[in-house]
Amino acid sequence: MTNKIDVQANILLYRKANESTYNNLAFRYKAHANVLIGKINNNYLKKTNGNCPVCQAKMIKRGKNSKGFNCYYCPKCKKFHTGSEGTFFWNKKIELWQYLAIIDLLIESNSIRQISFKLRISVPWVFHIRNIVLSIIDSVDKTKLSGKAYFDETYFKNPEKGVWNTMPYRNNKWERTKKLRGLSKQKTCLYTAVDEGGNFFAKVSCENGKPSLLSTDTALADLIKSSSIECAITDGEASYKNLFKYRQIEHRVIDSKKMAKLNNIHEKMKAWCAKFVSISKKYMQLFINLFWFKYDDYYGCAVSKWKTFVQLFYRKVIYNIWL
Repeated sequence: MTNKIDVQANILLYRKANESTYNNLAFRYKAHANVLIGKINNNYLKKTNGNCPVCQAKMIKRGKNSKGFNCYYCPKCKKFHTGSEGTFFWNKKIELWQYLAIIDLLIESNSIRQISFKLRISVPWVFHIRNIVLSIIDSVDKTKLSGKAYFDETYFKNPEKGVWNTMPYRNNKWERTKKLRGLSKQKTCLYTAVDEGGNFFAKVSCENGKPSLLSTDTALADLIKSSSIECAITDGEASYKNLFKYRQIEHRVIDSKKMAKLNNIHEKMKAWCAKFVSISKKYMQLFINLFWFKYDDYYGCAVSKWKTFVQLFYRKVIYNIWL
């Protein structure tokens, strides 16, 4: 039986560790957040021209609130306004730097509960912010392939979380159907492609099981139109053969063991996605985009990727969302 003093000591160490991680994250991201807060305050002045949104009278500046946004007072209607009014951060208790910290915590494969512990945010709200971050990364211009490109597919287990009405089989501990061996409808297909320059592409199939001509065409149509692919190299899958014949692209067949780049990407992708427990098919493409944003060299080093994300975050979430 453990001693009460030892338990209290462990609790104190646990709280100190939480405080240190929280302070380190705050020190790292508050500088970026202050720049964005200044832009939000300037946008509010441009939007209102210094007039009250209610009675159109001239407002008086009254310092700043705890989040760093400017406060204004209208002497005519006697109402207070803030620089974040009408934006995504209006009446939010979470600070702006905590939004910016989630992207790095997601790339480091932290779960929702780990992020809520480190940033001291509730689990449902972390889930909401995570979907916003993933949707922003989804809007980033993807890599365009050129020259020779290697095409292959890999498969993930399909937990079918959150879509009980369309599940092909029951997936709970009381009633399980027989697990099929090999490639079956119980697995989700993921199309991948990489060129000789190291740029890669990944797209989740709209169908389960082995790829068909229809699912392959819908997944790779935008990539083929936007890229300048001269030769497509595959492992002999019939759907690729028919697709590139229809698209009038040169097609070669080699052994799948000779596709070293794609095989390495598949191993990294599965190891990275395994840290997130059972990703549903609904959000799998968003997590694959996050993996692409981390490992692809299209936007250069980590610093340029961070600047790209901050610009997108400012443009999509802050500047365009006015009530």
